[in-house]
Amino acid sequence: MGIFTYPREGIRYRIRNVDYGEYLEQRPSESTIVLRQEKEDPVQHWIFVAENSKKHTYTIYDVEQNSMLYVNSSNKIVFDSPSSSSSSDRTIWKLITDPLKDQRTYLVDEDTYMLYMKDRDHAEMKAETNEYNVSRTRKTQNYQWEIIEDSPSELPPGQSQHFRIRTLNGQALQLDGTSDKLTLDTQDRKGNHRTWLITDLGNGKCTIFNQNSKKYLCVRDKGSYNWEPTALADDNIANEENKIWIIEPTSDFTYSFSQECDVWVGRNLTSQTFSLALDNNTAILKPKKAAHNQIWLIEPEDAVEPSDSGDKNDPNQVSPGLSPGEYKLKNADTVPYYVKIIKKNNAYSVVTCPAQSANKFQVKSQGSGVIIYCRLNGKDIYLSADSGGSIVGREATSYTWKVTQADKANSYYIVSVPLNCSMVTMIDVFVLGMIPTDILALPVLPTLRSRLQQKARVQSKFGNSPNYYDVSELD
Repeated sequence: MGIFTYPREGIRYRIRNVDYGEYLEQRPSESTIVLRQEKEDPVQHWIFVAENSKKHTYTIYDVEQNSMLYVNSSNKIVFDSPSSSSSSDRTIWKLITDPLKDQRTYLVDEDTYMLYMKDRDHAEMKAETNEYNVSRTRKTQNYQWEIIEDSPSELPPGQSQHFRIRTLNGQALQLDGTSDKLTLDTQDRKGNHRTWLITDLGNGKCTIFNQNSKKYLCVRDKGSYNWEPTALADDNIANEENKIWIIEPTSDFTYSFSQECDVWVGRNLTSQTFSLALDNNTAILKPKKAAHNQIWLIEPEDAVEPSDSGDKNDPNQVSPGLSPGEYKLKNADTVPYYVKIIKKNNAYSVVTCPAQSANKFQVKSQGSGVIIYCRLNGKDIYLSADSGGSIVGREATSYTWKVTQADKANSYYIVSVPLNCSMVTMIDVFVLGMIPTDILALPVLPTLRSRLQQKARVQSKFGNSPNYYDVSELD
């Protein structure tokens, strides 16, 4: 069953051939197209412009809309300027997608000929041998394409476009309603003054709108091209571009917000990229670079709220950004596995397992650290370490771990308080939509050693990659 696909107008896309795994590339000097490996070049960017005269149809242009893709009167595929096409040329396309085949798409011209690649350098059109209709597409080899947005924003999933924006240590970006000053605070992170509507404009661009004040996060020239972040109503924004931000992921959970602004460099007015940054609980603009104070977490409004208390002894706080609760333990490497405790020879061992077999662990604050335990056969079994450093399960006796934030966003070090050794290198926190059990990713090692010893041990058994070790094998 095929359905029509509707690309967004004004958005850059790449067109990837499924069989070759390469991208449709423009050759303006030859008025043709080829397939090539992905490159950061406008010759692989395409714009789809909807035709008003016919439903479900588009003209396919280059980014500047100087040339378009069409089929000439000789049934040859041409990439040329619109003025060079004649009335007999076929210039509009339908995009028919098969949702049962990984969203693979067929590019069909108005006469139901289908675009395919004879080889990497030769694009051709072939007619559907059977009667063509939108619900039947029989061609497969070299006919299938993927329509891929260039540089998407990749916002985290949520039930709406409403988000909280916070720093790595949990401070939420908020707007002072009296002065329109952007500040950050760890207290009471809920509330409309901290809720931002992020609207995806395509290609990594977005607008950020404060729900409480009805104002956009934007940049403002304080004079002499000296820029600052602020929030203004739409009517008060001097330039529409001043409210459009580029969102770029810096990891699976962190992002940067940037804009290009004109500044004086010597006597020359030069465009420079600035990022939203943190400075003493205030949001400012800084020249863009890889720095922790320019990295932000985007958190769906319907996500679980961490505790905002600044008291380190607060029983409701496990670590900044990490709430007490029920978790599964999972490693954070490329090849994932989960963790469970089993009873073997009157002792409890830590082993790896598939997700569906994993124990659900409670993570709670206790004293100067946290305890991690699961319910097994009607008993609380605590994740512990023996005097030799092996990770085991124990009945009744709680064992204290310390959770501290690492230098990567949403990452933490898990350290044994009695042994003062790291159980893991780091963990990542994942929240799975409507599933009530959060996933706390813990790449568990079977023994507690220094990191150099851990690394040497893993490398000696599996080479340079730590992604494939099994806890039970290394015991």
